[in-house]
Amino acid sequence: MFKKALMINEKLTNSLLNGCGLKGILNTLAVEMNCALLLENSHRQLIEASDSLRKIYLNSADYVREKVETVDIKEKCNTNRIKVSSAKGYTFEKLISPVFVRNNIFGYVSLIRESEGFSELDYIVIEKTASICAMQIINETSAFENEQRIKGELLNAVFRGGFSEEELTYRLKLMGYNLNQPQYVFLFHLDSGQEFNRKELEDSLNHYKTAAAENLNKLFKQQGFACIMTTKVNQLIAVIPEDFIRQFSSEVSCGQWLIDQIFSEIKPFEMKLGISSLCQQASDLKKGLKEAEKTIKIMKFSKSNAKVKAFKELLAVAKLICSENLPEMEAFAHTMLQKIKNYDDKHGSDLLETLYWYVENNGHLYKTAERMHVSLGSVRYRLKRMQEIGGFDLSSSQGFFDVHAAVNIYLFLGLIEVKMK
Repeated sequence: MFKKALMINEKLTNSLLNGCGLKGILNTLAVEMNCALLLENSHRQLIEASDSLRKIYLNSADYVREKVETVDIKEKCNTNRIKVSSAKGYTFEKLISPVFVRNNIFGYVSLIRESEGFSELDYIVIEKTASICAMQIINETSAFENEQRIKGELLNAVFRGGFSEEELTYRLKLMGYNLNQPQYVFLFHLDSGQEFNRKELEDSLNHYKTAAAENLNKLFKQQGFACIMTTKVNQLIAVIPEDFIRQFSSEVSCGQWLIDQIFSEIKPFEMKLGISSLCQQASDLKKGLKEAEKTIKIMKFSKSNAKVKAFKELLAVAKLICSENLPEMEAFAHTMLQKIKNYDDKHGSDLLETLYWYVENNGHLYKTAERMHVSLGSVRYRLKRMQEIGGFDLSSSQGFFDVHAAVNIYLFLGLIEVKMK
C-alpha cells in the first residue's frame, strides 16, 4: 500500500511540476485509483472535475441535487466520508477532504466511488491530492496577483496624472490592454453591513476584493475582452472598454449585470457602483475616476436605494453637492418647500409633484397639466396655493430659479415622489 501511495504521490507531484493544471491533477488520481474526482470552492460550487466524473454523475441534475444534500459537513476541517443518492436512484460514496490555501479553507476535493467502502490508501491519496491542489491554486493565484499588481500600479500612475502616456500605453499593450480606446471607469465600493473588528474587516475586504478581481478578469476573458483594475481599501476600480458595454442597453445595465455575476457571494458588504462618463483617451481617466468617486459620494448622501448610478445621470445640483455644503443646501430647500411638503403629508395632496412637473417643463402650464392628467384650471389653482403656502413668487425669474433649485435638492434627497405618468 505504501509503495503505491509513494508512486501516486510522485505522479501527482509531476502533474503539478509539469503544469498540467487542476484538471490534470484530478485525472492523474482518477486513473490510478479508478474513481472520479471533483474540486469545489468553499460554497460547494464546482471548479474542476476529472473526465471520469460523467460515469457517476449522469447529468447535471444529479450534481445539483447531490450538492444540496451534502452542503453541510459537520467537520469541515477533516476528511469526511458520506453516502449519496443521485437523482437517478444510484447510491455512491464520497470521501471529501478540505483544501487549505493560506490557512483558510479554499474548497473541497472529493473522491467518488459507486461501490461501498474506502481503504486507508484512499484517505492517504485524497489528502495528498488536496495538498497538491492547494499548491496549484497558490501558483495560479500568485501569477494572477502579480500580473494584477503590475497592471494596478500602471493604472494608478494614469490616475495620478503627469505620466508618460506613450510609455504607459506601450507597457499595458504588452500586457494585453489598449489604453487608447474609449472606456469607462467603474468604481465598486464596499461598505460593511455588519460589525467587524479591524482585523476581520481587513481580512474580509482583501478576500472579497481578490476574488472579485479574479472573477472579473475571467469573465472578460470568456467574453473576448480585456480590462485593467486596481484596488483601494474598500474599493475595486476597473477601466472597462466601451466596446464591452455596447453589449448592454446602458452603462448602468452593464454595471448591474457585473454586480450580479461577480459580487453575488459578497453577503457581509453593501455594494455600490459609480460609473464615469466616457473617457475618450488615457488622459481623461483621471477625470473619470473623480466622476466615479463623486457619484459614490452622491449615492451615499441620497436616500435612493439604487446600487448603480452613472455620473451623467446626476442632476446638475447633485454634481455641486458635497459633504461640506449639503447641510446648507438642505436647509435652503426646506426653507422653500417644507411647508408645502407638510401640507401634502397632512392632506394627501400632490402639490410638490405638480411643482416638480411645472419647473421640469420650464413653467409650461399645458405640459404640466398633461403630465399630471388634470385640467389647466387645476394646475393654476395648485400653483397659486403653493405660492401662498411657500411664500415664493414663481412669476419672477429669481423666484422660479430658487424653487427649481430647491425641487432638485428635494428630488436628490428623495423627499419628492414623482410618478412617471
